[in-house]
Amino acid sequence: DADAPRPEVKQRLLAAIRETESPLVPQGFSFRLDSDDTWLPHPVPGIRMKVLALNRKAGYATLLLVRLRHRTALRRKMMRQLPLEISPPEDPSFENFLAGANAEALERVRELAAGALREAIIYLWGAPASGRSHLLRAAQRVNSALIIADDVETLDATAQQRLFAAINAARDGGAGVLAAGAAPPAQLGLREDLRTRLAWGLVYHLKPLSDAEKKLYLQGEAARRGLELSDEVAGYLLARLPRDLGSLHRMLEALDRYSLARQRPLTLPLVREALAWAEKHALPPRQTGTP
Repeated sequence: DADAPRPEVKQRLLAAIRETESPLVPQGFSFRLDSDDTWLPHPVPGIRMKVLALNRKAGYATLLLVRLRHRTALRRKMMRQLPLEISPPEDPSFENFLAGANAEALERVRELAAGALREAIIYLWGAPASGRSHLLRAAQRVNSALIIADDVETLDATAQQRLFAAINAARDGGAGVLAAGAAPPAQLGLREDLRTRLAWGLVYHLKPLSDAEKKLYLQGEAARRGLELSDEVAGYLLARLPRDLGSLHRMLEALDRYSLARQRPLTLPLVREALAWAEKHALPPRQTGTP
């Protein structure tokens, strides 16, 4: 236990007891001089206690009380106050993309990034949190020469012209183009010739993961962290949190820290407590509807 008093404190005290000529141990007491280093919490913050002797019949005990160093006590206090500090999410990659029904799209984008695809243009479309931005960023990490265009429906006239020229160049042997948007090419509010060219290559509609697939993802991530996430808790999280994988992953990390700070398993009462804490401190909000 990193917060227990230093071992030498106990050793000095026990050594002093051993050196006494006649340690008076009242009848009915059991005096413990073993090497057990288990320290118990005390109702007073910053204090740890050790049971040295116990008279169960009379109801008395001899306790060793040690005040923790200020820095250690402060660190424990801060851990209790800030258990939901969240680290940056994992960088998008092909390996951590949960494909679900989008396995073919994942494979074609992977081939485009590796220069192994005969087609030079891929367009992905789907709802927010469907994974299109994840795939674009993963592909760019593998092949920085790719022309990447995300959220094409937001491009201004200058950016539309650049993408138009990049697609023409890709058809003539130039760098591949990977683009994404919220709708199929024909429904985009872009200039007509650009909509046509976005449809020249492979077009994939990215379908969102089902709740069953998201539950499996959460339980797999929990198992990787050494946690057990029951079906009940996974269903509770899916019903009350944004359902995109980034939000779910970050909240699972937060719950992991919260569970560790409280030294309690990841049960439904603990999750309710943690979400209430997060809501109070303006962390990822609860959500009851679909994204």
